[in-house]
Order: sequence, then structure tokens, then C-alpha cells
Amino acid sequence: MNQEIIGTQWFKCDLHLHTPASKCFKDSEVTPEQWVQTAISKGLDCVAVTDHNAAEWIDKIINAAKSTSLTVFPGVEITCSDAKIHLLILFDTDKTTQTVEDFLLRAKIERANFGEQTAHTNMNLEDISNLAYESNALIIPAHIDEFNGLCEAGSEIIKNFLKLPQINAVQVVHENFTLADREYQKTKDDFLLTLNHYYRISDKDLESKKLKFTEERMKNARRVVIDSKQKAILTFSDNPHEEKCSEHGLWGIGSRYTWIKMENQPSLESLRQALLLPVHRIRNDFSTPPNDIPDLWIQKIVFRNTEISPLNNDISIVFNPQMNTIIGGRGSGKSSILHFIRGVFNRGDELKSLSNIHSDFLSFFQTRDRKKNKGGVLKNESEI
Repeated sequence: MNQEIIGTQWFKCDLHLHTPASKCFKDSEVTPEQWVQTAISKGLDCVAVTDHNAAEWIDKIINAAKSTSLTVFPGVEITCSDAKIHLLILFDTDKTTQTVEDFLLRAKIERANFGEQTAHTNMNLEDISNLAYESNALIIPAHIDEFNGLCEAGSEIIKNFLKLPQINAVQVVHENFTLADREYQKTKDDFLLTLNHYYRISDKDLESKKLKFTEERMKNARRVVIDSKQKAILTFSDNPHEEKCSEHGLWGIGSRYTWIKMENQPSLESLRQALLLPVHRIRNDFSTPPNDIPDLWIQKIVFRNTEISPLNNDISIVFNPQMNTIIGGRGSGKSSILHFIRGVFNRGDELKSLSNIHSDFLSFFQTRDRKKNKGGVLKNESEI
């Protein structure tokens, strides 16, 4: 990303990633530098380290990313007592391994069990979410439409959990669950087969109706995704070791991602704000990528030695390649910026049908002659 851009911008994010701190990470010889370089090579701007009930590698990844453009959110994938459901807990970028380990201990996960996928807290979903909220962390229910996802919980638990004000986003794996009802009903039977192939069920077992993803499980997954439709729907990789593999590895980093529009220095607060406006600031990989930087755009305008700029000082206005909003009181110079841009490109004639605005522009964008006119902000030595 071009860090000279002012204001919000789109970042390619994979915020559900594992390292060798998770016992189910396939290659224990992977180094932090290899992990970080893989993320960068996949075009990622932001990642979150979310190992299973562990934080050992957070500081290692942060240190490896220090001289790069990669933003790292410390986090954890914690397993709760309610049907062993997984939650992603993300902390701000200045937090450390110690921060996350302290959280795990408060969540009553013993240090001896750190990194174990089967480890879990005896606290329920709501208790863990409240604990995370009190720790100024962000909560994202992980892969809500598959195993160890929210769909495994009872309907009342799901309904009450999704009502919590701190739950503003969920991770979804399968696009079909997000379809409108008519389209979903058309594809449902084929989708059941696709799901079981996805989870490595053989054709022979399918013929024998030995399903891993049953119709009942599919019904529950569909229900929880529909119930979450008002929240930000996020897609992340969970970095499998290889395609359709339940173990983790470098191969899957960045294979799934979400574009998130945040401040030019991403932080937990800018992420939280983005999740509150999903229509405008979230693009998961079910949808088309957002517009990035246009082929042609005005980065900034600088004017010097004019009647309205201080002596020997430049006035510089920097623009964002997406949307710009100029805010100010009457007489603060909003129109002046537009007049300067229009004047530089000699586009004043476009205003002829708007006589008052055209007149204002002509009186503004001219060289002031104190004998002949009182208007005009240009001097002979003005530069724009």
C-alpha cells in the first residue's frame, strides 16, 4: 500500500492464521521470516496470528514483520465450553504474546494446554466475549458454518450470543449459505454433496449415506448464517497445509481473505469501525474486489504566492484516491480548492450555464489588479 495516501484505504486481510504454536501446524521447521514472507507474497496487507489457545509465536511474527509493510494483529483462536465452539479474539497491534497469554489464563486455560486444538475453557461463549470486551479486544466467531462453529450450538444460545453488542462480524466459509432463499433451495441438494466432498468424504461413503456434513448440520449452518446477515461477513483462510486439509501450514496463507477499509495505519479501532459499516468498508471473497487506486487521480494540489496563502509558505491539500469530503464553515476555503483545480485545468467554461457560480469562479481565478478589480487571488508570481 502507498502510505502517502491520506484517509481510509482498502487493505487485503487474512485475520485467521496459525503458526507452529498450534500443535496441528504441519511443518515445525517453518521460521517466522518464512511465515511473514509468505503472507507478503500473497499480497496481504494485514494478518492476525490466531493459534489454537496459544500465543507463543506472536512476538516472533511481529519482530519478523518489523521491517516490512505487513500489519500484524495479535490474537488467539479460543475454544469455548458451548459445543467446543471457536472464537477469534483480536488485540491491538501494540500488544504482545504476554497480553494474549494473560487473557488465556484469565479464561482459565492452563499454560500446559497452550497450543492444543482440543484444549478449551470451561467459560461459555458469552462469558468469553465479555472477558474479551473488558480486555478491549475484538471478537469474531470463527467459521460459523462448519465444525466447531457457531452452528454447533443450540438455537437459543446462538440467538442470545448474536444479540451481544460486541459481536459485529462473523467468519463464513461457504458462499452458498449466504444465498437468497430461492437460489439456496435450488442448489441445496447439490450443495450437500459438494460439502461432503469438501470435507473429504469418498463417493463410496456418499452412496452409503455416510455423510460427515449431514442435512441437519447443513440446516443449522444455513440458519446461523442467515441470522448473521446484518453483521459483517468475513472470509479468511485458516491456512490449511494443503487443499481441504485440516492441518495448518504455509500453503493456505492468504488463500482466503477480506478487503477491509481502514485508516492508513491499521489499528484495532479502525478495524472495529470498519465492521460497523460493512456495506461500505467490507468486501469478502464472495464479492468482487473493491476499487483500489484509479489509473489517474489527483494526489494533491499545492499553491504558493497567492493572495490567500501566507507569504513564502505553500498551502498543500492532499486527496484520497477514493472518496474525498471537504468540510468547513462558510468562508473557510472549500470553494477555493475547487476553483484552483478547475482553473489549473482551464475548465471554467463548463460553468457558463450556472451564471452565479461562473461569475464567482471568474472573479476568483484571475490576477488581482488593485487599480482595476478588487477580486482575484492570483499574483504574477503565483504557482499552482
